[in-house]
Amino acid sequence: METVLVQKGFSVKIRTSLLIPIFLLLSCIVFTAPAWALAPFFSYCNVKSNTTSQGTNTSITVGINHPSGSVPSIIDSITVEGPGGFTTTLDVDQYDGEMYRTEVAGAPLAGQYTFTVLDKTGESATSGYYLTTVAPLPVVDVSTLKAFGQSVRTLTWSDFPVSSGLTRNHLFQVRVYDDKGKLTWNFPTSSDQATGMTYASAYTTSFGTGTRWSVVALDNAQEEQADNRSESDTIPLTPTGNGPGFYYANVYSGKAGSSTVTIIDSQMLADADDSVSTLVVTGPSGFKYTFPKQTGGSFYYPSPGKPADGWYTFTATSPKGTTVSYHYFQFTTLPLADTSTLRACTEPKGTPSCQDTGNGDCIRITWAAPAGADKPVFYSPNIWDAAGNWVWGSMTENNTCVVPSGKLASGAVYKCTLDVTDLRQPYRPNNLTRTDYVTLVVDNTKPNFYSGVHAAISNDPDGIFTEVTAYVEDPSPGGAGLSPSMSLSVTGPGGLAYTFDPVKDLIADNWGTGYQYRQRFPGIIPDGTFTFTLNYTGGTLVSYDVMHNGVPQIPPADVGAFQVIGDVVAPTISWRALDGYPGHPYYMLAIEDPNGALAYYSTREPYTAVMVPSGALKAGTNYRYRVEACDDPSYLVLNNCSKSPWQNLVLSENTAPGQPEEVEAAPGKGSAAVSFKAPHDGGSPITHYTVTSIPGGVTGTGTQSPIIVPNLTNATAYTFTVTAANTVGTGPASTPSNSVTPSALCLASMAGTWKTNELITGHGEPWWGRTTMTIKNDGTFSGSRTGSDNQTSPLGGTLWRFPHGVWFRDQNSPDPGFLCQMEQKGTVFTCTDTRADGSTDLLVGLKKAASYSLPCLRLS
Repeated sequence: METVLVQKGFSVKIRTSLLIPIFLLLSCIVFTAPAWALAPFFSYCNVKSNTTSQGTNTSITVGINHPSGSVPSIIDSITVEGPGGFTTTLDVDQYDGEMYRTEVAGAPLAGQYTFTVLDKTGESATSGYYLTTVAPLPVVDVSTLKAFGQSVRTLTWSDFPVSSGLTRNHLFQVRVYDDKGKLTWNFPTSSDQATGMTYASAYTTSFGTGTRWSVVALDNAQEEQADNRSESDTIPLTPTGNGPGFYYANVYSGKAGSSTVTIIDSQMLADADDSVSTLVVTGPSGFKYTFPKQTGGSFYYPSPGKPADGWYTFTATSPKGTTVSYHYFQFTTLPLADTSTLRACTEPKGTPSCQDTGNGDCIRITWAAPAGADKPVFYSPNIWDAAGNWVWGSMTENNTCVVPSGKLASGAVYKCTLDVTDLRQPYRPNNLTRTDYVTLVVDNTKPNFYSGVHAAISNDPDGIFTEVTAYVEDPSPGGAGLSPSMSLSVTGPGGLAYTFDPVKDLIADNWGTGYQYRQRFPGIIPDGTFTFTLNYTGGTLVSYDVMHNGVPQIPPADVGAFQVIGDVVAPTISWRALDGYPGHPYYMLAIEDPNGALAYYSTREPYTAVMVPSGALKAGTNYRYRVEACDDPSYLVLNNCSKSPWQNLVLSENTAPGQPEEVEAAPGKGSAAVSFKAPHDGGSPITHYTVTSIPGGVTGTGTQSPIIVPNLTNATAYTFTVTAANTVGTGPASTPSNSVTPSALCLASMAGTWKTNELITGHGEPWWGRTTMTIKNDGTFSGSRTGSDNQTSPLGGTLWRFPHGVWFRDQNSPDPGFLCQMEQKGTVFTCTDTRADGSTDLLVGLKKAASYSLPCLRLS
């Protein structure tokens, strides 16, 4: 085992055999960052087929980070190697602020791709991606793209046609580009596979002339895990006005009691002055149904009999035009949920699942997983009032959900239905069963199955095991999980029969009233159904889970590639993607404290790096961490996991601050102003900064950027370094700034008379001011300001011209000043600042004898 000692900004690996003597010497050793600790690392890698109207190519995207934070300037090369002798080198300048992206002509081959990054110090890292299936997606027909509303608030498009030959699920994404082709807006991948998407109110801003949009199709909800992608051509983002569009068009099997029916379900969208005249649905075996004319946009019809497998065509007509969309259906037998297992209990306000305390307690609903499923299923509980109106619903893979406080009125009667579906997407299932209505009764005296029951394979450091887990809630007063009058047991394939020990098998009480019981058995138990039985006074609850252990097993993450960097109490931990595993694993980082309690765990994501949030860990504490890799992001759906060996993580006590970065200097008359980016504070707040000149060693101090260094000699060139200090000590000096030469004529280009308009909003009543000021050659200025309160006040101070803008500082104001941007001709500057009280300050200056047009602001 190795121990990682995390100091501020870097990490040190220590061999376990040296751990004791080294820690005895920690008090007198000052650590410096070894070169290997600055190795780059990957957040994810991806290779996929990408199809456009021009053909199919190999798309490569990769997220790369560096402890120095200097991506892409620190990166020297990125190479990718893959099946069939594939090799390519990415242009290190093709960085969009988040990732590197490139395309190589021709479709990719399935198999393992290896990514290698080399930085300019010679440090390197490798990671990979396994492309499981190359099945290029067709391109959405651009003629079906529609935009509705004067503010272009609704975008729709049609699903792939019968001719595409697709027999699998896919998802969509909207992308918006400006007039220069830059991606400006990207609607998240639609989890419901909708063929239309309405903008949320936050995105109703109008887009400029020349804005265009397209539709992307993916075979995975997370693009980082997608193997295949397509993108339509772009079209102008303007209202089309040529007929209705589909929000979704769906056919699925439904079951109520013993009757199976064909559900035709569609949501239509149209302009305000348009409506759907007819909707005709045709399908296999001569199926045809014509909806009666209606004014609403929702179309729903249960047709007797099981639907036939194959393609269904939806044709919608309105006075403005006709639109066609499609859906592929494949029948799967799903079980009907057992409503006798439905429970409802109070979820107290303030618990993790009921944080909205304004309306009181929440209601938790639980149910048992039904028998008869041959794959993971998903649930959709829906609540209806006494008049049959829908009140609330949810979509989950768990056997529980929480109704938010305030949704259900006290004393009212409600009914509940429970759907079982084969897809996570609420509007696009292939198959669905729905129970009859059952009265919802809140009863805090009966135990419930909590989040569900589960069986999975776990590849642990000490061997491969089959784990069985059950979550039980006891909402009764003083409930404590399995009481002496209860018993919980599980039976399964291969003759498995086990009764849980209420003490030894209790894992954690993470949710207040929920209790998790787990046991593991050596080896791999065969695939099949696991039956969990909870006996209690007055009844029995039975729940089921189906396990598919998967081949091959997921290997553990390579601890030799683990790297810990960054903040003492908020480190970033990274690792290499699994080598050669023919699938798309989801990773979770788990950290335990010295008592074995879980201090932090991340969600399961495809990313190979996690930044631990500030506050989760404490300086001076010895933790340990590991990486888990699973075949699904949901615990109750996954079948196969691996766990790396635990690694020690020692967080040092508070240290001196880090090194300030991005140091820039601006010359003044016998002085200079120096700006910089603040470093990590070492766990203790920074008390002050010191700026030192080279040559001369002249200093200036302050508590924030920028800082003025006085008493310099005009006509002498200077550079400057910056250090930060806290109660522990002074941190390392920054790299030197740019060279500047103080002069009495340092701002001669701005000299003259200026008039400004200032507007302050966001704190109390809005305030505006109008100023006339004179700027001298040396950057000093003076004048007076008259405000909307009819008060006149003096104005005076110094301007400093940095490479990134002009810093304006009024010596009569307690504010440190703010940064202004100069118009190219040097006759207009604009400044914005967020003040200490949270208000926003906008200042626009116009040089006398110049003219300029600004929207919304009229300059005198």
